Formats: sequence, structure tokens, C-alpha cells
Amino acid sequence: MLLDVTADSGTYVRTLAVDLGEALGTEAHLEELRRVGTGPFREGQSITVTELEDALERARTGEVEPARAVLHPLEEVWREFPKILLKEAAAAAVAHGASLARGGILHLPAPFARGDSVALVTRKGRIVAIGKARVGSEELGELESGWVVETRRVLAEATDFPPLWRAPSPPPP
Repeated sequence: MLLDVTADSGTYVRTLAVDLGEALGTEAHLEELRRVGTGPFREGQSITVTELEDALERARTGEVEPARAVLHPLEEVWREFPKILLKEAAAAAVAHGASLARGGILHLPAPFARGDSVALVTRKGRIVAIGKARVGSEELGELESGWVVETRRVLAEATDFPPLWRAPSPPPP
């Protein structure tokens, strides 16, 4: 039997084959699994490891166009994730590894649920980090303070964000 399955992440397609066999009164297993897409990307957009290595080698010698043609900006990779726009000081804190507090939220472009992965972005759309929502967007209206997102992976260079949440050091004597 040949199946074409469109599934969310976390779906166990191998288990689905076993369950289908049981439902049909027989044994079944998955002989082959082929992923033809993930998130916004499809199989036709993929390249081989050799093509990637070649593009990166050419970039090292100053020819960057081949690398630009095959590499996607982080903002494109994470475009389907819910986003939270950060205040400037919060973006700096998150870039240095802090979790996101309620007061650091500038805007919520789309709803999200507790436990969702969310992209933490600047007002200019630059992704600072990916985190896990500790509360859903529906709960935020009732929340005056507290931690909203646990930062899981910082994607921006911390040096691009001065630590605005700290008081300036006094000048040396």
C-alpha cells in the first residue's frame, strides 16, 4: 500500500502504518519514509551537501552569490512560527540569554498557546531568539508581570545588542 501523509511535526508515521495494519486485521510496517517538505520548504528547494560545501567554499574566496542562492535568512526559516515583537531593552536582554518578561512585549502579531515555540523578534523583524511560551497569548491580558517565554536558543549575536537593562558603569577614577 502506498500512502501520502501530510502531518504536523511530532506525528509518528511509522506507528500510523502499524495502526492501519491492526485496523485492517493484519500486520503492517513502514518500508520507506520520504519527507517531501518541512515548514515552508519543499523537496524541490533542497540541495546536496556537496552543493552546500561548494557554495560555502566559494564564499570563503569572496564569491558570495552561490551561498546567497542556497542559504535562507533566519527570518524566512522561522516565518511560520508565532512571533512576539520585543521592546528594545528586552531584545538586548534576550540576546544575552534572558527569558522574556511580560513588560518586554511590544506587540503580538498572532496568537499562540502555552508550550508553543515562538520567535522573539525586534520591531524591525530581526529574530533574536526562539523560546517556549510559558503562557498563551490569551492569558497575557490578565498578566501584569512575570515570565512569558523561556528562551531556548539565542540566534542573534549578543554583541549586536548593548546591555540596555544595566546601569552604565561609573567612569574610572
